[in-house]
Amino acid sequence: MKKNLNKKSVKSRIAAIVALSLAGPVQALDSATIAGSAISPDCLQDRVVGVCFWLQCDIGCKVKTSIKVKHYIPDAVVTSYISTGDSPWTETAPMGMPIPGAEGGGEGVTSQANEENVAKFKNVDVIGHPGNFIFSGFASGFGYSCSGAGIPYVPYFISTLDTVGWRYNVPEIAYPESLVPGMREIGARLSLDLWGNLYPRGGFTHQADDYKGA
Repeated sequence: MKKNLNKKSVKSRIAAIVALSLAGPVQALDSATIAGSAISPDCLQDRVVGVCFWLQCDIGCKVKTSIKVKHYIPDAVVTSYISTGDSPWTETAPMGMPIPGAEGGGEGVTSQANEENVAKFKNVDVIGHPGNFIFSGFASGFGYSCSGAGIPYVPYFISTLDTVGWRYNVPEIAYPESLVPGMREIGARLSLDLWGNLYPRGGFTHQADDYKGA
């Protein structure tokens, strides 16, 4: 299934960590490593999910069927990191260099046990997956396949360029989903696996687990 990459959907993917999210100690990655990680039958997740019906008419009409297949497509790489301009994806790091209004990064830490009360800040880049075309050729070898919506190396979202939204949560800080507990949260309260709220989608989080915060 094709999906359009727009700013709203991209920021939702960021908050939910849909694609690749890097947190904690920065480990440099290059395009070859990222592309190679997607070329795997396990990553493909190819499976039949239904049946399609087609009405074909010429002199008469008849119903034809085909199977509906779902599989993973590496549209984009999402990198989440602390220091502005220090993306772990080496080839694309210059896209997120500091600019006026978005110079620094980092996080507050204390020696207290309740460090989740200290805000953590993450920069985020969403860039077209470098292995998209290679993956499409790989997937086609399994029969049915869909082309991806992402274009390699195209920047779909760079948090340093969205200073007002990413650092000040404007206007999403006033959304009902940002103000009402239980609305649009990632995880579940009842299962004690609550990651946090989806809105406002910005760089500051209060989360003891660094990976969940990313």
